[in-house]
Amino acid sequence: MRSEDDNDSVFEDRLREPAGECARIRDLLPLYVAQGSASPGFAGEELAEEDRAGVAEHLVRCADCREEARFIAELRARRPEPPASLLSSILEAARKAPGRQKSTLLPRLLRAAAVAALALGIGTFWQREPEPEPMWTVALEAQPAVDWYGQDWLVAGEPIVEALPDDMLRMLVEEMEP
Repeated sequence: MRSEDDNDSVFEDRLREPAGECARIRDLLPLYVAQGSASPGFAGEELAEEDRAGVAEHLVRCADCREEARFIAELRARRPEPPASLLSSILEAARKAPGRQKSTLLPRLLRAAAVAALALGIGTFWQREPEPEPMWTVALEAQPAVDWYGQDWLVAGEPIVEALPDDMLRMLVEEMEP
């Protein structure tokens, strides 16, 4: 257990240390501890010599980081060793694994694209409205039932009612009724 004097010195150390230095050192502690132990460290990672010297110097001054380094070392010491046959069994399994498998993504994408094109085509024809007849065809077909303008009883575009035969008069009245 720490005494009150130890707590005061830790507090004073923290006041003197730059705020980011402890965080930077704690990021380097696992590599530092791994290089100092007999068991191998992280694969392919080593601490540069200047970083190693900086961590060692910091640990002399900072009790919290020193405690963190001890904790990491204890965790590494308690870590169980992997079985000796682990590497050979991994390599064996990798050799037995089938080669590169045929990709099934491309056929799936092609099928999806075909379905989408079919749906789009059906939707386009389903929603299509009939084309209107050309205006010249409609104009040719529209012929008046009676040729009023070629008659003697029509003067200046107006019918002379007295000169109209009875059947023409009836037709004229029927056209005018709503």
